[in-house]
Parts: sequence; C-alpha cells; structure tokens
Amino acid sequence: MEGAAAEDLVIKDLDSGRKFVLSGANTEEASVNDSLSGQQLSMKEFDRQLGIRTGRRSADASSASTSDTGSPHAPGQDLDGLSPRLKRLNGFKLAKALKDGLSRRRGDGSDSPSATAESPYAVTQPSFTRYMPHSPYSTYTVQNTPQLQSSATMKVASYRRTQRDLSDLRLVQEINVHNGVVSVMRFSPNGEYLVTGGKDTIVYLWAVVSNRGKDMKEGCRIDLPVVEPEPVRRWKGHTSHVLDIAWSFGSELVLSASMDKTVRLWTLSQDACLREIPHQTWVTSIRFHPQDPGKFVSGCGDGVLRLWDVMARKVVGSASIANEKDLYTALCFNGDGRMLLAGSLRGKCRLYQIFNSKIEIKAEIDVRNRRGRHARGRKVTGIDFTSVGGQPRFLVTTSDSRIRMLQASTSAPSEVSKFKGHTNESDRLIVATSSSKGDYVICGSDDGRVFVWPASATEASSSPRTYGHVGTREKVSAFESYKAHDGYTTSAIFAPENCQRPMTCLASVDCEPNAATTPVGRLRIQHKILMPQISDGCEKGLGLWGQVIVTAGQGGEIRVWENFGLPDQGYA
Repeated sequence: MEGAAAEDLVIKDLDSGRKFVLSGANTEEASVNDSLSGQQLSMKEFDRQLGIRTGRRSADASSASTSDTGSPHAPGQDLDGLSPRLKRLNGFKLAKALKDGLSRRRGDGSDSPSATAESPYAVTQPSFTRYMPHSPYSTYTVQNTPQLQSSATMKVASYRRTQRDLSDLRLVQEINVHNGVVSVMRFSPNGEYLVTGGKDTIVYLWAVVSNRGKDMKEGCRIDLPVVEPEPVRRWKGHTSHVLDIAWSFGSELVLSASMDKTVRLWTLSQDACLREIPHQTWVTSIRFHPQDPGKFVSGCGDGVLRLWDVMARKVVGSASIANEKDLYTALCFNGDGRMLLAGSLRGKCRLYQIFNSKIEIKAEIDVRNRRGRHARGRKVTGIDFTSVGGQPRFLVTTSDSRIRMLQASTSAPSEVSKFKGHTNESDRLIVATSSSKGDYVICGSDDGRVFVWPASATEASSSPRTYGHVGTREKVSAFESYKAHDGYTTSAIFAPENCQRPMTCLASVDCEPNAATTPVGRLRIQHKILMPQISDGCEKGLGLWGQVIVTAGQGGEIRVWENFGLPDQGYA
C-alpha cells in the first residue's frame, strides 16, 4: 500500500474495502491509520470502533500487569496475548486471521463474514424480522446508541437495484433533545423550519440553517449542520404523547394533536399556546386546510371526523365511521383541499369531498393484501399527498409492512403501486413520505433501518396485475436501505431543497483522501469531471446526489444524513 513502510502491517476489511495500516506494532506508540478517513487511531480506539479484540489488547493488559509488579519489560513480548496458532502466522495470513475474528464478532456467532450485528457500518441483507405488536405509548428499554462518525460512509444495502443512488451517505448532524420516542417530524412548507414532537409531550421548533454552504470554505466541511443546534421554541402544554403535527400553508401556524384529548395552536412568534381545542377522546391526526388556514380537520378515537373553525373553536362539519369498532388513524388533504383521504384502524380508506362546511363521502377502498393473514386489513399508520410524473397520488402506510400508492381522483381511488421491503407490523406511527419531486419514497422500519424506493416501478418490479378490489397495480420491490438507529426508526423524511449545499460546493467536499483507490473515491473524481457540464437547469440523472435525509429513532435522537455520491451505474 502506498505510504506504508515496509515494516508496517496492512489490515484490510474485506466487507467494506477499508484498509488500516498498523505502525509500530512492537512499540508502546503503536497506532492505526485509517486510509479511508485519514484518521490516526490508537489501538484502543481501533478496537472500540470496529468492535474486535486483537491480540494487542491482551498484550497491553499483560504488559500493564507486568509493570505493576516491577518486572522488567522485555522487547518482543507485545504479542504474547495472541493464541499459539496466531503466533505462528505473519503477514497476509495474520491479517486474514484478524479479519475472520472481526467478522465473527460483528455477527451472531456464525463463522460467515456476512453474519452481521447491529453496527450501522456492517453490510447487511434486508431484514424481514417480524415484531410482535406493541403500543407506541408504552415504556421501552432503549439500547445504547452506537457512536457514529460523520467521516465514515454508511453501509447501504441495495436490493434489485440496477444502480445505487445512496453511493456515499454520511451522518452530518445529530440532535439529542427529546426524552423518549419522536413520533412526528415535519418541515414547514417554505422549508425554513422543522417541528418535532413525541412522547415527552414537548413540541420543538428548529430553524433550518439559511444559505447553507454558500461560503465555499465553510461549505466544504462534511459535518455542516442542516438545522440550528438549539431550538427556536419549546412549546409546552400537552400532558401526554404528541401524535401528530400540522403546518398552515403560510408556514406561520402549527397545530399539535395529543393523547391528552386536545389540539393546540401555536405561532412562531411566541412560546404560549394561542388556542386549546378540547376533544371527546385522544386525537390521532390533524391537518390544516390547504387553502383556508382558519380551518382544520381532526380525527379521533371516537370514530368522528371533525372540521373546525380555529378561531371560533367550534365544529362546522363532521363525518362518522359507520362501524363503531373502527376509528380514524390518519388523514390528508389533496393539493387544492377539495378532497380528503382518511384511513382507519381496520384498514379502510374513505375519500371525502369538502365543500364549504360540508363533508360528504365519495368512495371507500380496502387497503389490504389479497390473501394471507393480513387479508382483513391492518391499521393505516400514515397518509401523505404527493405528485408522481405530474399525477396526484396518496401514499398510504399500513401496519402489514406495505406502502400503497393510490390515485388521487374525485372518483373511487384506485391502487397504482405497492412498495415492500421494510418491517411495519406494530402500532407505531411509521409514515412513508416522498421527495419534493415525487421520484423517491422513504420510510422508517421496525428494525431501525431506513428504506428508499424509486417511485416509478421501472426497476425489478412485477408486471402490472389486475385485482377485483384494487384494480391494476405494480409491485415495487427494488430499494436501498441502511441502519439509522438502534431499536426502531419512527420517522424518516427528505429535507427540502433549500437544505442542500450548492452543487459546486458539494463536489468540493474532501471525503476521500485516497480517492483513486476506492469505489466511492472514483465516483468523487467523476463528480469533479462532470461539474463543468452540470448547471442549475440540467439536473437529470443526478439521482439523490446532495439529498439530505432526517430520521428519528426510538431513543429520541434526531439524525441528519447527506448523500455525497452520484448514482453508481456500475453497482449491479
């Protein structure tokens, strides 16, 4: 390896291709150089980062006990902690033996290098582990959060993709303010604020960093913050779990719904609550009217959909579910506010027409599997409105580990496509959303991973099929995923475009010291070659280059990720 002395030992991680140069193996100043990030690590840091126990650690302990007793320290005894088998090895064979030990420690005891543990850097196949149903409001035991490094590229698993869009994904910011699970995160329509809420009953308002990356010198930092480290507002008043949050179209007002049977109205200019709107039972979902900020719709545990006048704090229209054992769990307006799609606990979606103060049902659709144990329908955990290729669509997330895209028409909504790969079989508030251009879908998962699908079923999808209860649909099973949190990932959203760095700044970020020797590095060289050909008006084919992703986990941590890589066409 270039730059390594003859007496240095080079250890290569065969899973990721990362190389580590062990310098001074027989000295007290032994250290490891990470060729990928350029960091100089001590042996203890090296062990702690990769989760292995090398012979060096045992030797250090032996050396320490010898020095405590006053015995002389003889040269060449630093590797006494190695097993007799490893003592007879040297060079490549020793490196391979250490590599095998690394793979076994990462896994579940298997000798296979592909058996991996909870490390976010391990290459894992998509997990389809099924979880027993849990309430999102119960008390959970949170595992220790792994120490992620912003300088390391995340290991992204790709399934049935002909290209890899998240070719160089890195952690750029982490926020630890919430005490408990974060149930909902939403950016304001103008992209200037982020609001979060969850189990700790507090609603936090965060300001997005303005002109991010405009300064070329500052913008070349990998860990450039996306949101300000301190919240602008801490809105207190709820006494139980915050379940949903909604923004007004003008990005001036915020609504929060809670299990304490209230909806609260907040304004950006003050900490105090403007209005407290009581309900009969806990409020599961809320939405401002897209065209009239003076009205909003709420869905409750009593199975009643209510249209409210905000300032008067009175109901001006309502609709009820006919089944007394069913209730509304999610809802969303279409773009002009004339149609409202509401999902229920029993796996049904009802399309309502909103006119003045009247709510009239137009159609109903069962969002369920054709056969199997979920054929009766499962809880709708979230609904989002998007546009794919200029066509209005509703994204419906259900607790049968499926995401369905419905055509948003004034007649009966039909199922266009179905996304699968993630795990969502609990009562947690996992919601799928789309990118600003509608070309990608993102969602969290029970296994702590984040999944990203292309919105168009052009890759590795089954041919269209016709079913009596849903019409014609396509299955999208090509996705990318990565481990974002321990426990489960409740929320994963694409940040708006104003959170991204300028293209010229993005291509200048120095992520790979040895660029020409790694696949990611070769992509970054291509970035600089292509930069003169890229303009603001010509962004076709860039995939998720520069995309910012925000995720929230079981422990209350909020993590911000940024993709520094162009699509890797030669991945498949």
